[in-house]
Amino acid sequence: MINFVLNSVTWNRICKDRMPIIDNLKRTALNIILSFICIILFSSCGYKNLVVLEDDVNMKWSNVENDCMERMDVAARYLQLNGIDNLEDKRLIVRIKYARNKALEVSKEMNPENLNQSLLNNYEDAQLELNLRVKEINAEINKDPYIRTDPEWIQLKSNMKHIDSSAYRDMLLYNNAAIKYNDSRQNPWRISVAKFAGLQPVGYFQKMNVIK
Repeated sequence: MINFVLNSVTWNRICKDRMPIIDNLKRTALNIILSFICIILFSSCGYKNLVVLEDDVNMKWSNVENDCMERMDVAARYLQLNGIDNLEDKRLIVRIKYARNKALEVSKEMNPENLNQSLLNNYEDAQLELNLRVKEINAEINKDPYIRTDPEWIQLKSNMKHIDSSAYRDMLLYNNAAIKYNDSRQNPWRISVAKFAGLQPVGYFQKMNVIK
């Protein structure tokens, strides 16, 4: 009986001695759990914010693409004008055909999931060349007494002016969205989140005179 009492006392002393250790382990485990929860919450918020900004970039890019497709369509209609083959400088027809085909080819390479700077530079250069070729042929048509009075050409010229204005506005909006998205990735925490989620930085239009 005496041994039982002594053992009980000894066990109680051991438990009391180990209580601080057990409490520390509990606090450590609780801190780990809370930290893990915070990481998940912050990652979720950062990821959602990046996705929202990326969606805005894609929406603005879609508007730019629509403008540029309209430019290519109007350029194709120039080649169907009555009397266009009678222009004095036949090289203009070849140039606008080449520029339109190049712009169309480059546009097919564009992917909203990978709007890197190199691809965007090619896209902008192709649109710039097409825009310049349209201006060249407009200047030549103004010298032709027959085509310059054609209502279809007058309408095409008006349409192109509207497209240029719309494209310039949409390019600016895209640039603002792209810069905002890229800047949001500069936060060290979001860089890790973006890499984990596969969200890549995007390019932006650097010349902006593509439609001027």
